[in-house]
Amino acid sequence: MRTLSASPVILRAESSVFGATPIGSEPREQLPAVVPPQFAAPAPVSGRWPIRCIALAVHLVTAVKLSLRAAPRVLTAVFGFLSGCAAGRVMAWTTVRGWLMRLGWYALHRTLERAGDWAYLIDHTVQIGVVKCFAVVGIRLSRLPYPARCLQLEDLTLIALEPMPHSNAATVEKALEEAALRTGVPRLIVSDEGTDVRGGIERYRDAHHDQTVATCDLAHKGANLLRKLLEADELWPGYAARLGTTKAKLQQTSLACFASPTLRPKARFMNLAAPLRWARWCLRALDQPWPAEPTVSERQQSVLATIDREQLEARLGWLRDYREAIERWSQWHEVIQVVVRHVRRHGIERNTVATLRGRLAKLNLLPSAQAAAEAMIGFVADQATVLRSGVERLIASTEILESLFGNLKNLEQQQSQSGLTGLMLAMGAMVSTWTDQEIDEAFRATPLKAVEAWIDNHLGPTVQSQRGVLQAVFSAESVTKVG
Repeated sequence: MRTLSASPVILRAESSVFGATPIGSEPREQLPAVVPPQFAAPAPVSGRWPIRCIALAVHLVTAVKLSLRAAPRVLTAVFGFLSGCAAGRVMAWTTVRGWLMRLGWYALHRTLERAGDWAYLIDHTVQIGVVKCFAVVGIRLSRLPYPARCLQLEDLTLIALEPMPHSNAATVEKALEEAALRTGVPRLIVSDEGTDVRGGIERYRDAHHDQTVATCDLAHKGANLLRKLLEADELWPGYAARLGTTKAKLQQTSLACFASPTLRPKARFMNLAAPLRWARWCLRALDQPWPAEPTVSERQQSVLATIDREQLEARLGWLRDYREAIERWSQWHEVIQVVVRHVRRHGIERNTVATLRGRLAKLNLLPSAQAAAEAMIGFVADQATVLRSGVERLIASTEILESLFGNLKNLEQQQSQSGLTGLMLAMGAMVSTWTDQEIDEAFRATPLKAVEAWIDNHLGPTVQSQRGVLQAVFSAESVTKVG
């Protein structure tokens, strides 16, 4: 092994310290690149980049949320700053992508401890095209961080990742059976209870797995309850319509700061906090007298001076017609959020129902909000019936899995428009805590050929590649040659 000096190390193209081969035929990295000594060795098998460099690059992408292209640029800047020398490019972004996929492949194939208290969080992520990605992440119930904090990505383990051209109860059951080969039969399966997922869980439990119990994501339960309440309220459709037109009328005017938030087309009833908060704020601005000069700062005075109150009344006065409804809807939303926030942080245990009743009793609720509170408590009570003992806690939230899917789509950026790609393996790198030793073991066990083989076996051509083939076939030159 080479002896490291105290001065920065310059990695050159001919040095064995440099370069992991990216997937495909991308050009090799450009050197020299300046790297501090602590990042210069050792390097894992089948690669020439030091483990600490790999760990830092992976951390920048998975934890700091830098893009694949930005991470090498940041490393170049950091290494150059620490060394006091001008640095060339550290690595190609395709190299970082390859590292993430190798870690993900290893996460799917490494040996996991078998135990009877595994909890699975399962769901599909959908992109353009017909293929869905069915993911199973898990944690042992004995290692839950409740009630100290909510679940985080580093608490989870990737157990299964299955692209599904056709998702139904049978395919979900098969995926669960294969996942259990790694962990043993799980104690708990948590889902949003979509039709195919619910059917797959029922089939799995009926097939001699009666020790496995199932809970539902309380956020989805709450969103479905809120949807039913709002759709039965005759004022809601009119309010939702006015919300959209109001934004269009205000966003290019001096009242743009009062522009309404947009109702999301997907998961709308899980994201009503901002529209309802905006409505309550606007009503206060309409109703309250303009504050006198001594009670506000100069900056506040300058902002208030730009607001035409008559124009504000003309644009937003319609909210007064919905004042009582907004209060009613806000209370529905709040009682649901009280339950969801509590379960997200504490899970479900034997005292959960009593605790929630005590918290909700302190709120001055309308009768309709009290009914909503009872419905949510009823959901929790149903989940609590499967508790095995007085000390067992169950998970009833898949929001951390939704966060993982969101991180994947953020990483893919424009690639998400091409359907599922091999980058889905990066989800394995986004969960768990990767030590230097684990990274070294992963790279020893995972050649790039294994990643490429997995992609070939599990994924067909992407939408973008199909488009490229068809464009070549039906290009003007091709048509001319055929003619």
